[in-house]
Amino acid sequence: MATRGLRVSESVQGGQLGLAGEYFVAGQLILRGWAAALTKGNSQDVDILARKGPRNIAVQVKAVRNNDPPLKPNRLHDDLTYIVVDVVNPDTQRYYVIPGHILRQFHYSAPNGIDGRIPLKKCGDFENRWDVLEA
Repeated sequence: MATRGLRVSESVQGGQLGLAGEYFVAGQLILRGWAAALTKGNSQDVDILARKGPRNIAVQVKAVRNNDPPLKPNRLHDDLTYIVVDVVNPDTQRYYVIPGHILRQFHYSAPNGIDGRIPLKKCGDFENRWDVLEA
């Protein structure tokens, strides 16, 4: 089936896109051998808890459509893994897997000190870097 020109519906709200992103990431983790569980809003900063052998990780997912995802500075934690999902269209997603301590180096805060963003243009080195989860 051709997907040329297929776009994510404009009617998809931020919360719905975020939930879709969490399921996309959980699926990717499972396919890579991780046992993954969605927290379903029961943890403020963690969307997915995952385990592979002796390794446990906590993941914050940010799903976007070609823009810089918001992340308030007080929500940036060095011990979390951040996975940005750029939902290009319903059949194509780009995944950026970034450890929190590294994301801190290029995350930017708004002048008000309250708001912040993850600049997608600086995430390129982390596209499909699922290997960082093993470190």
